[in-house]
Amino acid sequence: MGRRIASTEVCQPLLGTVQIAATRLLADLGVRPELVLGHSVGEFAAAAAAGALTAEDTVRLLVHRGATLREAESGLRGGMLAVQTDKETCRRLVTGIDDVWLACFNQPRQVVVSGTPQGLAAMRQVCAEAGVVTVALDVSNAFHSPRLAAADERMRADLTDRPVSSPVLPFVSSVSAALCTDPGRLRELWGRHASAPVRFDEAVRTAYDQGARVFLQVTGGNSLLTSVRRNLTDHGDVHVVPVTGDAPDDARSLVRALARLAVLGVAVDPRALVPREERLLLDLPVARLATRSYWVPGRRARQRVSPPDIDSRRALTRPPSLGGAPAPPHATPPPPPAASPLPVSPEESAMDASMHHPMDELLRLVQQQTALLARLAGALPEHGPAAPAADPPAAAPPAAAAVPVEEDPAPPGEPADVRAAVLAHVARVSAFPVSRLGDDQLLVDDLGFDSLMLTDLFTALGQQWPQWTYDEAVTDRPTVAAIVASIAGASPDAAAAVPEQRSGGDEVQAPDPAPAPAPDPAPDPAPGATAPPEEHTRIECFPEVVAHGERIAALSGLGLPNPYFLVHQGGMTDTTVVDGRELLSFSSYNYLGLATHPEVSAAAREATERFGTSVSASRLLSGSRPLHLELESELADLLGCEAAITLANGHATNVTVIGHLVGPGDLIVHDALAHDSILQGCRLSGATRRPFPHNDAAALDALLTQVRGEFRRVLVVVEGVYSMDGDIADLPALIEVKQRHGCLLMIDEAHSIGTIGRSGRGIGEHFDIDRTAVDLWSGTLSKALASCGGYVAGSRPVVEYLRYTVPGFVYSAGMTPADTAASLGALRMLRGEPERVARLAENAALFVHLAREAGIDTGDSHRTPVVPCIVGNSLKTLRLAEALFQQGISVNPILHPAVPEELARLRFFVTYDHTPGRIRQAVAALARELLLLDTTPAA
Repeated sequence: MGRRIASTEVCQPLLGTVQIAATRLLADLGVRPELVLGHSVGEFAAAAAAGALTAEDTVRLLVHRGATLREAESGLRGGMLAVQTDKETCRRLVTGIDDVWLACFNQPRQVVVSGTPQGLAAMRQVCAEAGVVTVALDVSNAFHSPRLAAADERMRADLTDRPVSSPVLPFVSSVSAALCTDPGRLRELWGRHASAPVRFDEAVRTAYDQGARVFLQVTGGNSLLTSVRRNLTDHGDVHVVPVTGDAPDDARSLVRALARLAVLGVAVDPRALVPREERLLLDLPVARLATRSYWVPGRRARQRVSPPDIDSRRALTRPPSLGGAPAPPHATPPPPPAASPLPVSPEESAMDASMHHPMDELLRLVQQQTALLARLAGALPEHGPAAPAADPPAAAPPAAAAVPVEEDPAPPGEPADVRAAVLAHVARVSAFPVSRLGDDQLLVDDLGFDSLMLTDLFTALGQQWPQWTYDEAVTDRPTVAAIVASIAGASPDAAAAVPEQRSGGDEVQAPDPAPAPAPDPAPDPAPGATAPPEEHTRIECFPEVVAHGERIAALSGLGLPNPYFLVHQGGMTDTTVVDGRELLSFSSYNYLGLATHPEVSAAAREATERFGTSVSASRLLSGSRPLHLELESELADLLGCEAAITLANGHATNVTVIGHLVGPGDLIVHDALAHDSILQGCRLSGATRRPFPHNDAAALDALLTQVRGEFRRVLVVVEGVYSMDGDIADLPALIEVKQRHGCLLMIDEAHSIGTIGRSGRGIGEHFDIDRTAVDLWSGTLSKALASCGGYVAGSRPVVEYLRYTVPGFVYSAGMTPADTAASLGALRMLRGEPERVARLAENAALFVHLAREAGIDTGDSHRTPVVPCIVGNSLKTLRLAEALFQQGISVNPILHPAVPEELARLRFFVTYDHTPGRIRQAVAALARELLLLDTTPAA
């Protein structure tokens, strides 16, 4: 049966019937196209949607076309081959090979060729020698090639008598890649459709030029939407929506598509999915919706969908059916209204997910911190009725001193004082004023606390009430009320002073607590007073040092070698050498292969010979060299900024710049997955710090709406490409939020310079935004730019201010001549050889495609060379890394607490130097070892 359905004469009308039916269903649901296009045979169903053909005439035409093609195929054998390269390279490779023709131009770096089996075999050989990836397509013949020219004659004769009308909607033909309005022109195009090449890449760009912004693929998953994205890679206002999944899923993909379209402003009406006689009105329970933002627990928020232009058209696209394998169609729904779209797209959380499911990772961190602080508290004297007050720890404020306990219980008014103090602490850490806090708010779910914020809060509370010890029942989804009850029940000194809330606006102060009874004078220490415990006087006895040693010992106890601090015995390209053994390497961010390039190495040697190994001074005094000025000038040009400065360390760049520009009374809001250098800069600054859900500009907008007025300066910090997940920041949406609320915006481009953008100029080029819309551009020189150091760029007055004042620049020696020359040489090679960026993108896309095809969870990685393999268990991740190491593949495990336990992963860095063959080898080994781990019980 499957072979019968896949035959050309059955597949063609069957596919057209399904596409027409799906289009009608979408129309019943309120989704109607404003422009249509199709790929290969999908063009005919697209023509029906445009009104050029009736549904019945379309199916009859496809029946005739299928029979005609089948007759033309008889006696002829052929196939099709997808070639991962650009048009000109493909034409050059085809030259000299008989019976191979260029058949489909799908995207800038993919061409499909048709030909005889012998011709395609020769083509595969030529491509393999040139390092070009090829994939054989499962089709019945050499479609869109002269091999089927005989079918064109019969089709032209048949079309003469068939009714064809002028399209009612704009219709783009994939044969001409142009708008078609004349019935005669349509007959002419369809009369050579079987043998003419498909110009889908140009057709997509034509649709965009006509206003299409949201492309909806009607059937076949998202097979064509990948080409849409790649053809419009420089346009940040394009949205792609698949209506079906790659496999049957009980219409879940349809429901998700409708939800996404509703978010984008389409007037979706899902009632058509339920027969009228079965529609029931249900009374839903009353939802308690307070006037505050809610985070969806248990899942990381994904990238917010920004609205398309108000003038944009929606485009409906149809897929091809190349003989046996029906490929998909797609469509573009209408532009959204002027109002902002909803902040979170419906697919971001499971519909049956509990809103009260705990955020496991934060809980685990809190519980670890609980145990640690409990050990600290255990070192303090017991608080008993007859005991005198103990000396407070050195770090505790005087108000936290213990008060002798009376025999009678604490007075009833004491919890109110505790509540005021706890609220003030929560306000200080969360950035929300006291007036917006409530007893029942969950610190994590409602107020957005992360593990560092919880640690800050509980440490401050522990200093104020030293006798209070953590109760895990309280720290498991803690609320203000639970903390107050715990402290009031455990601490007779609960009426300690309320800490001041630091903010830049008109502060809402917590109510003053009732004055605490004056403590009795502490007795003079006895001559033989007990010395402080060793955990306060010896670093090796610090609880955190002891805990680290226990973790390393536990790793050794697993019988697995330590995967960290391996010594690599040479430069790292696509291979590396460890213990004399060559390994395939995915553990280096030498993205463009420039850290080991002879020209870059030669530039570093020449600089050392001319300027020495160190500049031996601060740049402010006598440490500047001509190389520094050249590098900074060319960096600024690369980034599209007026000026830039370089620093000797990438991590320290973020720390010192953030710590210098903002301070007490200011707020720093950063992405929840921000790099440690950003967090350390926040700590140094003394500003209030708040994370917002990953890549969710709507959540950032909601947060700033509530708290912006409480602070003087607000700095928003994000990364261009996220180093753990490989996804790209939603920069246009972030700029919109930044401008709406009067904030500063800083982008860390450590992993985006050299990896995204047509010529590797980073996220600014990727989205083609005005560079002045971002206040500060920072990054490292240790990745694509092949050296060591950091930079920050922006307007000339800002950079000049930093040049004279930022501590990490003024009080540190300048970059070494070798590092400076290496970065300068790499930057010039990047500018002169943009094909390195293109090949890097191809390699990354191939790795992700193969991994997802093998069922490997690559998370949100998209169009970047950072590709996670999410395993979901730290021990399993360690075992997988060791298994791959034994197979000759070097890749780093990322474990809890660096990432949540359920997101423990291997992190693959794809580089320019990797070949398609090595990528296939690595993915195959990864899939095989994952399968073995899943089927073999752990020891």
